[in-house]
Amino acid sequence: MTRKKKIALIISAVVIAVAVLCASAFVYASEVTKKNSIGLEKAINLALIDAGVPEENATVTKAKLDFEKGVFIYDIEFDSNGTDEYDYSVKASDGTILERNHELKDDDDFAKSKRTTAKAVTQSADVQPTQQQEITQAAPAAQNTTASQKATAKTTTAAAAEQTAKEPTQAVEKTSSASPSGISIEQAKDIAFNNSGVSKRDAQIISAYQDMDDGITYYDIEFKSGSYKYEYEIDLNGNVISYDKDRIAAKKPSAKKTTAVTADHSKYIGVDKAKEIALSNANVSAGNATFKKAKLERDDGVYEYEIEFIASDMEYEYEIHAVSGKIISRSSESVYDD
Repeated sequence: MTRKKKIALIISAVVIAVAVLCASAFVYASEVTKKNSIGLEKAINLALIDAGVPEENATVTKAKLDFEKGVFIYDIEFDSNGTDEYDYSVKASDGTILERNHELKDDDDFAKSKRTTAKAVTQSADVQPTQQQEITQAAPAAQNTTASQKATAKTTTAAAAEQTAKEPTQAVEKTSSASPSGISIEQAKDIAFNNSGVSKRDAQIISAYQDMDDGITYYDIEFKSGSYKYEYEIDLNGNVISYDKDRIAAKKPSAKKTTAVTADHSKYIGVDKAKEIALSNANVSAGNATFKKAKLERDDGVYEYEIEFIASDMEYEYEIHAVSGKIISRSSESVYDD
């Protein structure tokens, strides 16, 4: 055997050994984290309590142990009363809520977004057998619990149920739904009118919805009156975060078409189609993808679908135009990158 062949064999052996050691270290770290974590059931209860949603009103659509930015987290998603959708990231070691997202389902296409049952979640290919067992024991809307489990859940949800009962201003209607501990969207509109000095009867609402940015939930209110358009961001305590007042450009007499002011949801491609476009572009099959986000957003006046999913240790992010289906931006990176 020549000297070059010996060197090549030694290098190959070293590379294989390093790969095996890295894989073993990751599996070992994952198992140690599970043993020292708060557990999936407690993570779900913490998310429900933080959202102010009683256990009996929640349908868990996703619950699994994940690894993001060097930290093990529980990824929890659930619906409430068919009108609200929640997405939580809970730190596995101590239960700290790292991220929360609450959306109102006020779009027919958006309401058709991925909504799997807890049973389907437990059978997904990306969940380890031990995680499947935890989800099977924890998903309150998909399975019958034993008497001892009900007794445990009763204590953890009593505070949330009591808080919900004390808030009669909360409503199921899409146009007047409020945060569990904040003002309603109608109250936010009144605050915007009062601040702008515009009478409610003289205002024409363009859009009004609840949004979240940097962990802060707020109402985005847009309306016009006369030759001006107003845009307000109002937090759940009734404080004005920001506002804009712009003069509406005069229409040209010769123009036959006018730009639609309100969002025409019937023209949107829908979140399912947006997911298909992203998967096709990434050359990833639906069965191999785990979606972290798939929702309709408005950015600089343009409605777009934000799609995020993981496949084969890679994380993909897409922004897709809500009407044309054109990919506005895309990115991908390894899930192990900090």
